[in-house]
Amino acid sequence: QAVIDAVPRVYIPANMTPYSAASVSFDSRVQMVREGGDWAVHDVRAYGAAGNGVTNDAPAIQAALNNLPGGSAESQGGFAFVPPGLYSIATTITITTPGTRLGGFIGGMRTIGSATMKPQSAFTGVALRIDIPSGEKGAWIADLRINGSNSTAGVVGIEYAAGTISLAQLQDVAISNCS
Repeated sequence: QAVIDAVPRVYIPANMTPYSAASVSFDSRVQMVREGGDWAVHDVRAYGAAGNGVTNDAPAIQAALNNLPGGSAESQGGFAFVPPGLYSIATTITITTPGTRLGGFIGGMRTIGSATMKPQSAFTGVALRIDIPSGEKGAWIADLRINGSNSTAGVVGIEYAAGTISLAQLQDVAISNCS
């Protein structure tokens, strides 16, 4: 464990990823950083995501989001980086932290369309839900795809809770095969 900029971090060597995020209890005060990753972001792969289209990556993506520092009406929160890959999800991903940024854009380099969340075949419901209290800074989602073609039961791509729609920003987000 290292402390940089007053933020405790745990470094995850490449040979230890991916791992089962569902089997780990994360401390929201500690940031996970994977080998070769950017220490300025919460990389979903550092939280156990495989991005291989098979493994359920929902627990890892949710853990990265849950560990973000919060923003306010005046400031941005943290950034959950989704590197290129196909992220299979079996449960809804929920953004609750004000000022959250989620997507595949990092350090001036865009990875448009190379990060895709794809609900598993038995998945029903909402792939990504934004549930931030009214009056707080919303969410920014960029360079991300949600493809519901694998689901046999119907998927809603993105759902906004009451009071957040005017505060959310989507940039280069594609939602396909969803209701």
